[in-house]
Amino acid sequence: MRPRAGTGILCQMGRELGPWLVGLGIVVVLIGVLAWTGALSWFGRLPGDIRVSGERGRVYIPITSMSWSRSS
Repeated sequence: MRPRAGTGILCQMGRELGPWLVGLGIVVVLIGVLAWTGALSWFGRLPGDIRVSGERGRVYIPITSMSWSRSS
């Protein structure tokens, strides 16, 4: 006998995972809106972030920004 459609382990996992994916999507959209409006313009310009600009290009190493985002 084959199991009925919608009763397998993947269907049950999907029902539990669905709300988490929706919540994650909402958080990503909110962060995107904040970045687009300029509310996060300070991030990446913290003391300790290294910027080197020259004629041929730019290098940016966000040391402080990376350590700050990991600690919160």
